[in-house]
Amino acid sequence: MKTIRTIITFAAALTATFTFAQKLTYPKAEKGKTVDKYFGTRVADPYRWLENDTSAQTLRWVEAENRVTSDYLSRIPFRQQLLQRLTELSNYEKVGAPKEHHGKWYFYCNNGLQNQSVMYVMDQLGGEPRVFLDPNQLSTDGTVALKGVFFSHNGRWAAYTISRSGSDWQEFYVIDLQTGRTTLSGPSSQVLPGRATDSTIPPMTVLPRAKSSRTSTQATRFTTIAWERPRAVTCCSTKIRRNPSVSIMFPSTKKRP
Repeated sequence: MKTIRTIITFAAALTATFTFAQKLTYPKAEKGKTVDKYFGTRVADPYRWLENDTSAQTLRWVEAENRVTSDYLSRIPFRQQLLQRLTELSNYEKVGAPKEHHGKWYFYCNNGLQNQSVMYVMDQLGGEPRVFLDPNQLSTDGTVALKGVFFSHNGRWAAYTISRSGSDWQEFYVIDLQTGRTTLSGPSSQVLPGRATDSTIPPMTVLPRAKSSRTSTQATRFTTIAWERPRAVTCCSTKIRRNPSVSIMFPSTKKRP
């Protein structure tokens, strides 16, 4: 760890020195005329237009900023050597502590350079581990991240949430632990069997924190806090309901009609 800190500090010093040798010309950000009034005080907000991150004007400005950044990074002479050394230092197996759920043990493991740790399951401590959920297989380009895994209190179901491209919106999937089937939460609070695909994303998203009911008669349900997904989303911001709603998912073994 000390070695990594030393390398990062040295690299930062070199980068700072290199910065002075480069002339950076940033794109001009237009100043708007937006002014708000709070309790009788006028407060200027000239860059309000940047809050609309899907507008053509904002996208042009972001692209221009990215060109400046990419050009700067491409000129750093020791960039590849730094990446190579940090990769070498990070390339070791990382194993998390096991946790018991309904008689089985789950843990995360990274072989060294995987983007996300893989979740494994064992029938008993010290048993043969097998892959339970590999988030690296959720997308081909590595833009889908696993955000959380939750188990129903009867041990029949497991639910997990994913995020695409760093978005705050998350999708809610349910795994039947008896059959291994994965399903996507539906807009009618009823989960039906079937392989989830990108084309079946419902108008429903959830926050990272979800928990299952503790009542004996409803031990299979998952309760989530959710906002309604807008019909058209091109980026991370959009107009949505201010207040979320509580949604209850009841996994079902019924066949899809």
